[in-house]
Amino acid sequence: MKRKKEKYILHQPNPFFWASLVFLFGMLLTASRLKAAEWSSIFAFLGNNAWVAILTSSSVAGIIAWHTIATSRKTSKEKNALDFERCYSDSQKINDSWGVIATKVRVMREGDLREIANKKESEMCVEEKSIVDAIRVVLNEWERASNAMNHDIYDENLIYKSHAGNVIRLYEVCLPYIEERQRLNNRILLNLSSLALRWKLRRAREDGVKFSGYYKAKRYSQALKAALRDI
Repeated sequence: MKRKKEKYILHQPNPFFWASLVFLFGMLLTASRLKAAEWSSIFAFLGNNAWVAILTSSSVAGIIAWHTIATSRKTSKEKNALDFERCYSDSQKINDSWGVIATKVRVMREGDLREIANKKESEMCVEEKSIVDAIRVVLNEWERASNAMNHDIYDENLIYKSHAGNVIRLYEVCLPYIEERQRLNNRILLNLSSLALRWKLRRAREDGVKFSGYYKAKRYSQALKAALRDI
């Protein structure tokens, strides 16, 4: 099915910024139509009320500074996201772990995956340990990335474009393992769970379809978001 065009736009300024530009444009337009006598009256008024000039200049300087900081922050988020993507793609450990997930974890029965999630390391055979290590490497990497996105360190839209499908599949394949780990500690992998569900719901909206359990996933996503605020 053809995916709907994404509606978000990078570098979209805050509405306050546009309102400030309109205000300044209005002032400039008004000033361009004033006659010499009117300018004299304005200068006389400002001379008797210096606070107006100070307030106006401070407001303009504040708007410019705010826009500069916002733009710089957006650029920094995008750079951090690109750095993450480069390191993630170049990591041999990540690539090897994905190979294990694709060839072994994906074909495991749910009960077996839940069982090794509850095993102590000393109780695992060599193959089980290699599977758990691979799962942990990839899940922990995305937990850290999800946390960075939740705190506006990485640009989520940029990473979504490149990795949404992989993260959704990772979450679905490893869900029995994640659920068992969260049953023992409900704070484990919360950021990743929230991100994967959020992206899954977003992908469904873009495709114009609602998967089985859509509304349950939406409620759970909202609950995870609330839980993250409390941590």
